[in-house]
Amino acid sequence: MDGDERPARMRTAVFPDPNGVDTAAVDQDRAHDFVIDVAAGKPQEVPLVAAAPRALHAGV
Repeated sequence: MDGDERPARMRTAVFPDPNGVDTAAVDQDRAHDFVIDVAAGKPQEVPLVAAAPRALHAGV
């Protein structure tokens, strides 16, 4: 991970905590893949991008 991926990954890990979502048990490989996919422009629809972090946390 480099460039914008690193801060983006931190946001997916840190932002939910103040909102009552425990991120400690999230599958880090899935979270990493999500960040890389977004950085590569794979999911381009905003609802798909917005739903992915919720799915990561729901799978915990």
